[in-house]
Amino acid sequence: DLDLVLMGDLVLRQPDLEVPHPRFRERRFVLEPLAAIAPGLTDPVTGRSMHELLRAMESSADQSLRSRASRLQAPGPADAR
Repeated sequence: DLDLVLMGDLVLRQPDLEVPHPRFRERRFVLEPLAAIAPGLTDPVTGRSMHELLRAMESSADQSLRSRASRLQAPGPADAR
């Protein structure tokens, strides 16, 4: 199995092949090395750079963690009625 992440500016949608890979924007293990070696490389679908995509992922993950943490915190004295 081979996942083709990007191929220049090519956007291809066929039943057995999609370029760019349809879920690479959701995968830190793909975005981190791409942003490290080619931060200005542009996603031909969104027009965003690898650096921008990684930052958006990090921001989204931070918000998700903060939301989970606030739900898990013990109730304060006013809430313990």
